[in-house]
Formats: sequence, C-alpha cells, structure tokens
Amino acid sequence: MGNDKTEMLLRTLGAADAFALLAVGFSFPTKELAGALVDGRFASDVEGSLLDTGATADEASRIIDNLREATAGASADELYEALRVDYSALYYGLGRFRVMSPYESVFKKLAVNPGARATAFLTKTTHNVEDAMRKRSALPEDYRREPADHFATELDFVRHLFTGVAAAIAEDDGSQAAEWREDLQCFASMHVEPWIPSLLERTAEAAQHPVYRALANFGLYAIDLLLQPMKVDDR
Repeated sequence: MGNDKTEMLLRTLGAADAFALLAVGFSFPTKELAGALVDGRFASDVEGSLLDTGATADEASRIIDNLREATAGASADELYEALRVDYSALYYGLGRFRVMSPYESVFKKLAVNPGARATAFLTKTTHNVEDAMRKRSALPEDYRREPADHFATELDFVRHLFTGVAAAIAEDDGSQAAEWREDLQCFASMHVEPWIPSLLERTAEAAQHPVYRALANFGLYAIDLLLQPMKVDDR
C-alpha cells in the first residue's frame, strides 16, 4: 500500500502542476511567462508534470517539442509582445470575441445563439462557479472585477482541487480525499469538460503564434486526466 500511496500522490501532484502551468499559460501574458518560455523553464516544468501523471515519454516529448519549437530563436521581449497581441486577438478582439470568449457563461450562450448579447457578470453559470470556489476558499479576490468563469481561473481551480486531493492522500485521510475528489469530478463535469476543450480546439485553429497552439494541445491532453479520474485509496 505504501508504494500505491506514493504513486497516487505523485500522479495527483503532477496533475495539479499541469493545471497550474495551464492557468499561467492562459492568463494574460507577462514578461515572466515569456522569459520562462524562452529559457526552457516552462517546457521543463510541463515535462516534469506530465511524467509525474504517468504520461509516456513519447506523449510528453510531443507536447514539449511543440513548446520548444514555438519559442525557438525568440527573445523574451519579442515573445512577450507577440503573445500580448495574439492573446488579445484570440480572446478579446472585436472581430472574434463573440466566438472565442474566455468566459464560460458567454462562450456557452454564444454557442447556442451566436447573435446574442452576452455578459459574463450576473449569470447563473458565473454564480455557480463562484459558489464552487467559495466552498473551497479559492474565490479570487478580484472576482467582482474579473468574472471567475474565465477559463484560466477555472483551470487554476482544478489545480486547487487536485492539490486538496493530494494533501488528503498525504495525511491518509480517505474521507477528505473522497470529498475533494467529488468536488473535482463535479466541477470538471459541469464547468470544464462542457466548454474548455472546444475553446482550446478553436484556439489551436485560430492562434497566430505557435505558443498558443502548443499550449492548447497541452491543455487538451491534460483535461483527459479529468475524463479518467485517478482512484483515491479511501482505506
């Protein structure tokens, strides 16, 4: 059982790390992110997280190679400016915002009615996301200014939930592990799987910069972790 616990803990922490990296990668670009992409730290962290989750070397290499190729030859300053331009065009551009909204409530509404007027504030979806985050003391401080159903914020909450599962495993608290896992499965089925894969697929198709295509492919792979939840030993 000791080896099983160690492996389960490693895989769960690897999943938390993967979603933490996705949350950073899909937040508005910073100079720190650009620097980590250029010097290889981001790719190395992605590789470590994937291998910890049990990904094969081939699967990890495919994703890492895409990330490294996407930043080859670029300086941190050049990449920072390029990412800012592409991120703004993908998710906030006037021409594409109504198709590529980064907010769950808006994305879902426009998927049903592309011509609808939609807001990310004061919607049932946004409130449900806030409630889930509030339950686990993870509601962002700025949620009144930036809706909590932004996909990067949701990805970071998945990170938080995996971290909670891992902490319970480390403490041999099967009951708490099961409760954290239930919240993870519920949030994934209600607020991740129904829309973020579609958003990432569109990102991979529409992105002008290869970094966002590489990140989208990484995200699609990582979300598969939620479709095949890791078993938590409740003994």
